[in-house]
Amino acid sequence: MNDILPYIKEMIPFNYICLIALCIAVWYHFQRKRNLPHLLLFLIIVNFIEIFLIMYWTKQYKSNVLIYNIYSIFCVCYYLYIYFHHFWEKTWTKKFIFLSIFWFIFAVSLFVHNFNVPTVNTSSYNIGMIMVIGLVLKYYYDLIYVDNYRSIAKEPLFYFSLGLLIFYVSSFPLLNFVNFFVVEDTAMITYVKLLQIGNIFLSLGYLGAALCSKKQMI
Repeated sequence: MNDILPYIKEMIPFNYICLIALCIAVWYHFQRKRNLPHLLLFLIIVNFIEIFLIMYWTKQYKSNVLIYNIYSIFCVCYYLYIYFHHFWEKTWTKKFIFLSIFWFIFAVSLFVHNFNVPTVNTSSYNIGMIMVIGLVLKYYYDLIYVDNYRSIAKEPLFYFSLGLLIFYVSSFPLLNFVNFFVVEDTAMITYVKLLQIGNIFLSLGYLGAALCSKKQMI
């Protein structure tokens, strides 16, 4: 318990919301209720990395850049997977998958190239997230103009997409200057506080998606 307590004390609102989303997802999972594909597994990994691994890595190695670079690739891959699953029957989906594979190769190559350099790989993350946001906008366009009416109360992807959209729009300027903040201690504190605001919207998107499980019976 004493080993876990320091991690709990350093939790921020984003962490608490993600943890609540995980608890809800676990509850509905055991009630055999359906949600976004593999959302429970995703939330388990997110909570482990955000609450324990990043904090541990920061204390142990004085930097969490390496973990964040891996984590960012993982998150973008999951986001893309969610929308590929949703748009699977569209004729353009398979072409977009090939584009995503090229992005993944680029992101991993950049990670390997900068492995020993304390820099956040913003270029690969931004390219990946721009692809995700494109799919988010396509989802909303279809929801409003193309698809038959359906209640958003039964639409976990609506809240998931909203969280992603607000997070990235609010965080985009910060993400482009992250490497400046990393080397400036004072600026880094400001950067973290501002990014936490965007993270709250992101975690609320996860929470909204998890809550919609009760409307999605198998």
